Amino acid sequence: MSTERNEGVWNSGIGGAAAFLTVFVIIAAMMGCLQVWNATSLGEHPFYFVLRQGIWGLIGFFVLYRASLIPFYVYCKFVYTAAIFLICMLFLVLFVGTSVNGMRGWFSIGSIFIQPSEFVKPVLLLLLCVEFSSPDSMKKESILRLTLFFLAFALPVAMQPDIGTLVVYCAGFMIVYWLSGAPVIYMIFSLPVIVGAAGIFLIKYPYIWNRLCGFWNPEADPLGSGWHIRQFQVTLARGGWTGSEYGQSIWSNSYLPLPHTDSAFASLIESSGALGGVLALILICGIALSAFFMASNVAGRTERLFIASGGSLIFVQSLIHMGVNVAIIPPSGITLPLFSYGGSSLISTLFCVGIILSAAKNTRRNDLTVPPEQSK
Repeated sequence: MSTERNEGVWNSGIGGAAAFLTVFVIIAAMMGCLQVWNATSLGEHPFYFVLRQGIWGLIGFFVLYRASLIPFYVYCKFVYTAAIFLICMLFLVLFVGTSVNGMRGWFSIGSIFIQPSEFVKPVLLLLLCVEFSSPDSMKKESILRLTLFFLAFALPVAMQPDIGTLVVYCAGFMIVYWLSGAPVIYMIFSLPVIVGAAGIFLIKYPYIWNRLCGFWNPEADPLGSGWHIRQFQVTLARGGWTGSEYGQSIWSNSYLPLPHTDSAFASLIESSGALGGVLALILICGIALSAFFMASNVAGRTERLFIASGGSLIFVQSLIHMGVNVAIIPPSGITLPLFSYGGSSLISTLFCVGIILSAAKNTRRNDLTVPPEQSK
């Protein structure tokens, strides 16, 4: 009897955290739609982007709901098939994809653009979590295999080139690596490779070095490499504490680069002020804390690892985006999850949340390859 009572308390605690997580996600997505409208309201078609974002949001929440109903062992069973498919898509987009802002990373179907690198994020996380949960995951051979898996995803993204998404992939790998308790010494040995890869990028893509120079000293070239930083600063200053009148975000609509995507947080602050920015940060922190609470109360190692890493990646990507927008991190093309415009980003994030909710339901079973009734 006491065991049943404890399980009831256990499940109700997870259910409460799942409810909080869902509410935080819904509020963040609604604020995202409002931000998209404010960032584009003074354009020629003021409702074009927000209507599309609303449609993507409805699709995304349907995906979240359906994803939460699929047993977690199904995701773990088919994650390798999904990974191979997405790797093929990442290489295919290099040849037949559409180029936007100098980056070839989208499949276009009429006015619909699909970015496969966004859908990689939950699959890559799950693949790493499954691998790091295996008994042999701490062996050198296993870590080498995981590194090769990661490079298979990272290489085509680097060739697009999409530096922002590549940074997010690296963050996801390091999050799972750290949460799994893997030896830090292997990460130290990888530093020369990371430094070498960074050097190659700086040589091949000089604009990255120009961005770094503009970040360190925006006044040296205010109309060139320092343009982004100056626009971020002016936009934040215009927002003040309470923001401008809704629909009248003049700087976001006129000067701020990509205000509805890569500069979403700065645009949000212009329209809703520092208080709106704090609210957005509270929502992101709420998502991460809810995920960590659920992770601490599930039984399976893979479930715990995925829930914690999924919430952490949303949190870390958000912090990087916010850091760029408040000019404490060099500019990079990273979206703000749930807030930035983009169907691929929004649906991918909601799909990840759906898998988190699915994993949180598994409080007993540790076998991730067969249905529960067959694992008893």
